[in-house]
Amino acid sequence: MTGMKDSTVPSPVDWRETLEGHATMLDIPGLQEELKIVMLENKVNVKGE
Repeated sequence: MTGMKDSTVPSPVDWRETLEGHATMLDIPGLQEELKIVMLENKVNVKGE
């Protein structure tokens, strides 16, 4: 993905609340390891490189 500009791409999200906390599963094709996940208030931001 070299040379690509920043963009927002909607991805399907499976979110569940359990007794222990919250679990989120995302299907992000082409990205396996280089993910940055930031949680702030009521938003989750996932950035891949």
